[in-house]
Amino acid sequence: LNDKGEGDIEIVYSGLRPGEKLFEELLIGENVTPTQHPQVMRASETYLEWSKLECFLKDLALYCNRNDCDTIRGLLISCPLDFRPANDIEDMLWLSEKKNFTPRSEVLEAI
Repeated sequence: LNDKGEGDIEIVYSGLRPGEKLFEELLIGENVTPTQHPQVMRASETYLEWSKLECFLKDLALYCNRNDCDTIRGLLISCPLDFRPANDIEDMLWLSEKKNFTPRSEVLEAI
């Protein structure tokens, strides 16, 4: 750094962390059709009707507020939107909380 606090910051590539991706997939399904432009494709993907999506979103919000990653993952997998996780849950904070969690009923019994 110089006397003005300016300078280069070293960037070190340390590899991908669990859940990180090198690229985003914009088309999920197999129903891809070409358009007039050779580099633009059209997708016909699965979707939910608003009434079903609204119900799903309410359930998702409920379990997000409870920080219930197992149920959230199950909801996403069961939803007909082709979510297929490649790994188990990788959230280290949630996993450590789950490991150290004592259900309220066991706490009350111990008192």
